[in-house]
Amino acid sequence: MHNAFSIPALIGILALAGSAGTETVAADTPDLAVPRMTMRLEGPMGVRLDAIVHNWLIPAPDANPGMLEMMRLRDRKPPYEDPVPWAGEFAGKYLTSCVRACRMSGDPQLRAVTERVMRELIRTQTADGYLGPFPDKHLMDRWDLWGHYHCMLAMVLWADDTGDAEALQAAARAADLMCRTFLDTGKHVYDAGSYEMNMAVIHILGPLYRRTGNPAYLRLMREIEQDWQKPNAGDYHRLALQGVEFYKTPKPRWESLHPMAGLAELFRVTGDNSYRQALVHWWRSIDRTDVHNSGSFSTNEQAVGNPFQSGAIETCCTVAWLALGVETLRLTADSRIADALEHATWNAVLGYEHPSGRWCTYDTPMNGKRLASAHSIVFQSRPGTPELNCCSVNGPNGLGLLSE
Repeated sequence: MHNAFSIPALIGILALAGSAGTETVAADTPDLAVPRMTMRLEGPMGVRLDAIVHNWLIPAPDANPGMLEMMRLRDRKPPYEDPVPWAGEFAGKYLTSCVRACRMSGDPQLRAVTERVMRELIRTQTADGYLGPFPDKHLMDRWDLWGHYHCMLAMVLWADDTGDAEALQAAARAADLMCRTFLDTGKHVYDAGSYEMNMAVIHILGPLYRRTGNPAYLRLMREIEQDWQKPNAGDYHRLALQGVEFYKTPKPRWESLHPMAGLAELFRVTGDNSYRQALVHWWRSIDRTDVHNSGSFSTNEQAVGNPFQSGAIETCCTVAWLALGVETLRLTADSRIADALEHATWNAVLGYEHPSGRWCTYDTPMNGKRLASAHSIVFQSRPGTPELNCCSVNGPNGLGLLSE
C-alpha cells in the first residue's frame, strides 16, 4: 500500500476500528493485520521527520563510527573503550529508527545508509551467532540479551520490508545461539540478570518462530515465561490476571514494557486469550496510574502510581509506551488506545525531538524544560560515539511507530 496520510486522518482510521468498551477482552477479538505500507507525513509532523532524517539518521553512523566499531573490535585488548552495559542496543535502536523512517520517507540516501549499516552490523556477527560488543560472558552478563533483542528486531523489520533473507538469517543465528545457551544446559535467561531488560528477547522470538517455524524458539519463549515467575522477575502473566497494578509489580521499570509485549506474541503463537487479557491489563493499568500530561509514561524511569509526581520522563520510556500501545491496539481495536497514541505522539514525541532533528532529550519534564540527551546523559558516550546514548538512537522511533 502506498498512502499519504495526515496524522489526524491516520489516527482517525485507527480509531474507527472500534473500542473494547469493558475491562474484559472478547476471545474472538481479531489480531489486526498490519499492512506493509509507506506513508507521507505532511505539515509540522512531516517537517520534523524530514529534519530527523537529514540531520540525524543519515549523518549519525559516520559521525559516530563507534556504533559499529564496538562490535567489530570487541576482542581487542584492552577491550574497546569499556562500553556501558547496554551499549549493544545502540546499533539496533538506530536501525529500527531507520527502517521505520524509510517507510515514511522516499529519501534514497536514508535507504542507502540503512542498507549499509545493516550489512556492516551483520558482518560483525561471530560464527556462533553472537551480536554484541563484549569480549566475554556472552549473553550471560550486562544487558547483553537486551542488546541482541534490539538488533534482532531491526533485522526482522528490515527483512519484512525488503525481503532481505540475510538479515532474517542473522537474527535467526542469534536466536540459535540463545537456544544453545539456555535450552537443556542448566542455564536460564533468568541467570543473565537484569531481568526486565534481558527477558525482552521473548518479544522477538515470537516473530522469528512465526517466520521460521523453528520449535526451539517457542520452547525458549516458554522457558522465559517460567523465568518470569522466579523471585524479583516481572511475573507479567500471573500478576496481570490477578489485577495487580503495574507500579506494584516487582519490576515496574520502563524496560518491562518490552518483555510484556511478548504477551502479544505468546497469544499469537498459542491462541490462549489469557495472554491478550494480561497485555490489555498492563496497558490500562499504566494509562490509569502513570501517564503524564504529555501523554508519556514513567517517573525516574519507572511507574510510581502517580502521574503528577515530578521526576525524569525519559525518551526511551515514551517509545516503549508507544510500542506497547501499538501491540495492544492490534489485539483489541480499542479506540482509546489510538487516542493515547495520538496524545503521546503530538506532545511527548514532538516535545523530546528538537525541531532541527539533530537531537532529542533524555528527560522531557511536565514543565517543558528540555536539555539535549548528549549533555544530560553524556556518561554513555565514548570515543567514537560522542552523540550516542540510549535516547538519541531510539528517539526517532517515536514517529517511526506511526508506520505500524
